[in-house]
Amino acid sequence: MKQTPTYISHSSFEAWKSCQEKYYLRYVEKLKSIVRGSSLDFGSAMDNAINFCLEAHQNNDLENLLERAYDVFCNDPKKGWLRLFDDLNLRFLSSDFDTSFFSDEDLELLGVWEKELGVNTSEVYVSFKDRKNKEQTEIQLKFSNRVCWKSLLIRAKYMISELVYNVLPQIEKVHLFQHKISGSIPLPSVNGESQEMSSVGYLDAVLSLKGYDKPIVIDFKTASSPYDSDAVFNSQQLALYMTPTAEEFDTDLAGFIVLHKSLSYDAKCSKCGHKKTSQARSCDNEVKGNRCKGAWEKEYKATSQILVDKISKERQNQIMTSYVNFAQVVPLNIRIQNWNACFDYGFKCDFYEVCHKGDTSQVVVNDRKK
Repeated sequence: MKQTPTYISHSSFEAWKSCQEKYYLRYVEKLKSIVRGSSLDFGSAMDNAINFCLEAHQNNDLENLLERAYDVFCNDPKKGWLRLFDDLNLRFLSSDFDTSFFSDEDLELLGVWEKELGVNTSEVYVSFKDRKNKEQTEIQLKFSNRVCWKSLLIRAKYMISELVYNVLPQIEKVHLFQHKISGSIPLPSVNGESQEMSSVGYLDAVLSLKGYDKPIVIDFKTASSPYDSDAVFNSQQLALYMTPTAEEFDTDLAGFIVLHKSLSYDAKCSKCGHKKTSQARSCDNEVKGNRCKGAWEKEYKATSQILVDKISKERQNQIMTSYVNFAQVVPLNIRIQNWNACFDYGFKCDFYEVCHKGDTSQVVVNDRKK
């Protein structure tokens, strides 16, 4: 019997746009890959920390907030990052393998892992970058996963620091956060009776920010690179979230708050603290008439973006047309494989083996209730 999806969401819409076969396998046949991309787990751990910070801001409970929020990121029993150490079902992004900001202590830990597993970091890095053409051995996978896991563990603290010290001060009021929203999408009538499909999602937050006279529908993002300046205006996700929310808060403003996973740094003199502004190999600051000549040391930091734009009712309706068309098309069960998307984000699609080889050994039925 042909199955029909009972709801749509932004995630399901994005899956359908990427590859219709992937959509039907995941959302209609309810298959879930045992292997999964790390972005979802990292995003969930960061969401926990972000929500903790928003609640603390709401309650004016800001003492030691960085340390407390980072503890939530690390140690939450269900979504904490520490529980994922040596999870070989995780697949990391190419940009996750980065040790450039590791401390001496962190690099010593890599050396311990090299001896334990009998590998070399440089050689494993080559195998990691060539995953599309040749699968890593289990030992290579374990080591590269550890490096990526550690890299993101370090970056998360910088990202939460950016949130606490540079983003939260821009928030005047937290109206709500992690709010479930729902609506309905009309379908063609059957035997004269109107039909519809539910739309569901979780709104990250509605915030009042400094410099804006209306509340803003906000979605938090973690990203390896900055968002384009027109990302809000072109976001179908924010338009979907605006539809049930804009009237309640009398707003046409939406936005992204983006925490960047790629770290930047300032170079300062280890002796006098002078900030590097030239190409000099040692500190060129004059101290008591003499050049300092102190060694430069890097101070790493995360950066962020706060992007806000208007999404008018007309723009909402324009974008919602795509969701209406999506809701009307999916019950037809037309399945088209997009082989150009099989290696999006640098690793194989969750359903590559199912589509190309008929191998279902790496998927299970997801019986989680929506």
